[in-house]
Amino acid sequence: MNKKKNYTRFLNKLIFIIPARMNSSRFYGKPLKNLNGKTVVERVYKNCLESSFCKKVIIATDSKKIFSFCKKNKFNVMMTKKHNCASNRVAEVAYKLKDKWIVEMQGDEPLLFTNLIDGWLKKILDNIDNNNKIDVYVSTAKLNYNLADNPNFVKLIKDKNDIIKWFSRSKIPSDWKGLFKSNIYRHTGFHLWKNKSLNRFSSIKPCPTEVSEDTHAVRLVNNDFIPKSIFLKDTQSIDVPADLKKAEAILKSIKI
Repeated sequence: MNKKKNYTRFLNKLIFIIPARMNSSRFYGKPLKNLNGKTVVERVYKNCLESSFCKKVIIATDSKKIFSFCKKNKFNVMMTKKHNCASNRVAEVAYKLKDKWIVEMQGDEPLLFTNLIDGWLKKILDNIDNNNKIDVYVSTAKLNYNLADNPNFVKLIKDKNDIIKWFSRSKIPSDWKGLFKSNIYRHTGFHLWKNKSLNRFSSIKPCPTEVSEDTHAVRLVNNDFIPKSIFLKDTQSIDVPADLKKAEAILKSIKI
């Protein structure tokens, strides 16, 4: 007789929070851009809503346009203050919740389909009782080496236990001698947070290094959080306008 999987106790129990804003410096208004007949944020919302672990999905935004769009389409949405990063926006909503674990799903990941969401969460939730020291689980994808110098991707270094030791928009490791090509990994927009850790994270002001690297993930390392890398198949996020065309082509090829 097969032993019941530990993750089953989390089915329909997790709250997904999607931070979404209009003022992206690289692509203004991307949450409301049309992607094959649906907005980007709508696709993200529905992928989360269909997850077998989902109890509720909440879009967290400081934009009246996004808020109005969500209300019109009967999506759960909360208006937040201005924040210096997406995770702080998520924390504002999560602070009011009693849930121990919170899923943060970036609003620019419309091709992170439900089967990928569930597969990633199962890997964590089936063993989560053995990892109580972990503050946040971070989705990590292998990056094509030719893209390692592209600052649109946040790269990371992890140890043998998959604990993340640094994040950077620069190429890491640098391979500056050209002796070999390292495996390059990037941080994607999907997290499972311990709620109390998320709220502690949001109470810390960005340091100069975080501002310099231009990624709030640095705050985790600089403040002794324990972020664990969990591998996820790479997807096409929407970071710049050209990514929208790439995502459209992918959706057309799989007829979604």
